[in-house]
Amino acid sequence: GMGMPGGGPGSAGSPVGGGPGGQGPGHSHCDFPLRILVPSEMIGAIIGKEGHTIRAITEHTGARVDVHRKENPGAAEKAITIIGTPDACSLASKSIADIMQKEAMTNSSFHTDKCQGPHGNLPCIPLKILAHNNLVGRVIGKNGNTLKKIMSESDTKITISKLSELTTANMERTITVVGTIVSSSKAEALISMKLRASYECDMNHLIPQQHPLPSPMYPSQAGSMRASSSTPVSPGLMSPGMGMDGFSDDGFLQSPVTGSQVEIVHLAVPSHAVGAIIGTKGKEIRNISQLSGATLRISRSCDDSTERIVTIQGNQEAQWAAQNCIYNKVREECSPNQPGGDEDRNMLRVELTVPAATVGRIIGKGGTAVRELQRKTGAMVEVPRGQQSDNVTVRILGNFHSSQVAQRHIKEIVSQAQHQQQQQQQQ
Repeated sequence: GMGMPGGGPGSAGSPVGGGPGGQGPGHSHCDFPLRILVPSEMIGAIIGKEGHTIRAITEHTGARVDVHRKENPGAAEKAITIIGTPDACSLASKSIADIMQKEAMTNSSFHTDKCQGPHGNLPCIPLKILAHNNLVGRVIGKNGNTLKKIMSESDTKITISKLSELTTANMERTITVVGTIVSSSKAEALISMKLRASYECDMNHLIPQQHPLPSPMYPSQAGSMRASSSTPVSPGLMSPGMGMDGFSDDGFLQSPVTGSQVEIVHLAVPSHAVGAIIGTKGKEIRNISQLSGATLRISRSCDDSTERIVTIQGNQEAQWAAQNCIYNKVREECSPNQPGGDEDRNMLRVELTVPAATVGRIIGKGGTAVRELQRKTGAMVEVPRGQQSDNVTVRILGNFHSSQVAQRHIKEIVSQAQHQQQQQQQQ
């Protein structure tokens, strides 16, 4: 990241949240960063002449502000990481919003929507907060209730980028807040509070050998931010596949389908959880099928087997939603006394069939690609080598999120390979 004289990863020794109102005993949470996305053409104004403006923000707020202006050149938006106490982060984010609004008022080439301010219409630049996918659930809440509450308390409209836009390189979702600067700032404080609580909760449950969450800075992932997540959505239409952990069911059924080809995935579940997945007279499994748009079949039970195989047939969004439902059911069965359960320990095995010809690409030279995939997703990926058949079964063991990203990644490799093969045949 490109740090200005007032910060930057180079100056690791700079005080974090020092200055007025220094840290009390409960300071462990002050290092959770607030990451925001700003339009690239605003970067100059935020940094100011010779870094003057950004230094002023740092001095005024006591937060450290890193502008990642060298990352992904040519992108419409750049990420800014703000580190400090919750109040310092909010204040710095609000200062940046003030600067952008002034800039938009004086610079007519910058096109923005107008917001009804207390003194007439003002340029309205949405506040975009970046949050790791594993943390977003708390912001949304059950049936979207938490998000609705934040919107009404802060008088803002908030949308969250789609799950299907995640990539292995970038596990961040964009939370877009639209409202006046004061109301957006209020929403930011409420959102950040939820993200911090979620992060701390995850940190307390981390198992040493699995790292479901990267360190809070995620600098390596900031480079791959895409601006596509900025398309506004009406508040009723939220992320796809959220039917289980908090959205109107119709919300994701209407979402545009990105990968429309039908995929088949086998998901191994503990035998004792199968009853919960099927439900009385098949009620639950029919429900999952309707909710997700996927077709589900469950293998017959063998006497001594500790697991059963659920075969899921459907496109990308349907896979996401159906697997999400099943993971949730298994988690509820396995840890009934924990509301919400422990998602990270809820590891299930998924099996995908891939053409044998694509195995080399998935494994990579000397196994580099598959090791990198495991490192990035936290899932275990097994690819059999040297098999004589046309198709090979790839096994993925991981929690819901890591498994999803690994599945998507492998399917992208397969479809790229097939696409290239078609092109060669046409020539």
